[in-house]
Amino acid sequence: AEHTRRGVYIMVRRNFRFPMFEVFDAPITSVSCPQRDVTTVAPQALWTLNSPSVYRQAKHLANRLVQASPNDPNVWVKTLWKITLARTITDQERAEAIDLLNALESDAAENLEQTKANIGQLETELATLTPQRAAGLIHLCLTVYNLNEFSFVD
Repeated sequence: AEHTRRGVYIMVRRNFRFPMFEVFDAPITSVSCPQRDVTTVAPQALWTLNSPSVYRQAKHLANRLVQASPNDPNVWVKTLWKITLARTITDQERAEAIDLLNALESDAAENLEQTKANIGQLETELATLTPQRAAGLIHLCLTVYNLNEFSFVD
């Protein structure tokens, strides 16, 4: 369970920079008083979209949503917003999230064999869904992980 803990608990060595923090502008540990630039750059979003560890977390989150409600997309998006953004979803966001989920599901259905290969082994509750629905839900979770509101506190 230690490998999924928040990064604030990770031991930092001066001569080794944790790869994820490299993308998110971590301070340089080789100098005694580092100063960071305030940056938001494309590699951050690309890393979050393409990282196997973030994809695994999206699968875990999708499984948790299905545990909460076996086959109700409205409950899924409502719970998704509560868990990830710590707030209630608005009606407009709910409609957009449902539309996106349906579009992602349709995209996954177009190439079902590739979808099955991409999603890999599914957890128990997630495996009860069709592969295209599971893939759509996983990618919706991945999308929410890429929202500015998820990454930054205003």
